[in-house]
Amino acid sequence: MIDIFHPERLSCNLDKRIKNCLHEQLIQRLLLVSSFNQLQVKCRNLYLNQGVQGTREFHCDGRSLKLKSFVHISDVNKLNDGPYCYVKGSHRHRLLWRNNSTFNKENQLDPFEFSQLQASKAISIFAKAGDMVISSQKGAHCGHPQHPVAKRAVLVNMYQR
Repeated sequence: MIDIFHPERLSCNLDKRIKNCLHEQLIQRLLLVSSFNQLQVKCRNLYLNQGVQGTREFHCDGRSLKLKSFVHISDVNKLNDGPYCYVKGSHRHRLLWRNNSTFNKENQLDPFEFSQLQASKAISIFAKAGDMVISSQKGAHCGHPQHPVAKRAVLVNMYQR
């Protein structure tokens, strides 16, 4: 996996194209309406994956309000493509968070890993190039392992207060 931080800084032309693609003002308005918080773009990334099979297990990116928008540059049509996976409702499931936190502390695991998902069901999010996914990073999420020759490219914005 190649993670390019601030890809908009690579060139002026790329800066304009990336910002147009990410629809930042529209997404900020949607996030304001849905979260009642004014969120700002804190970081832009370009993820380039090829044959990534050793992915991180289900985790969250902390318990603060953090959302990401993912604009797919390539199609993700099947599990072998390595789709983004999310446990629906896990961003609001306090008991799930508490159970994981307690277990992880007792077993010296990272506090943000979701080691105790039990019967929770994850959804794999398939998308065509140009589709956008917006996700709360407080919830349990991960990337599905890819087939050795699969490729995936995603442009990401991270929003926080």
